[in-house]
Amino acid sequence: MDIKYDFAAIESIAKELLSSEKPPTPIRVVTKTEAERKFEEIQRQRLEEKVQKAAQKSHRERVAELNRKLEEMTEHYDIPKVGPG
Repeated sequence: MDIKYDFAAIESIAKELLSSEKPPTPIRVVTKTEAERKFEEIQRQRLEEKVQKAAQKSHRERVAELNRKLEEMTEHYDIPKVGPG
């Protein structure tokens, strides 16, 4: 793959862009309040704790816990006996 450039065209486009009298776009600096910084820090800490807690259990333990919960739940398709029958 041999790429060929038209340097004259590139140079003319560059000169055109540089000569345009557009003011540069202003850079917006976002400053956060103390409460916002504290809130984000607490969120980050809680996320880290959640990840640590999840990392302590193996996949096998999580599956066993889910199966235990499912066994304790009533079946959604069980029809309760309401009348004589």
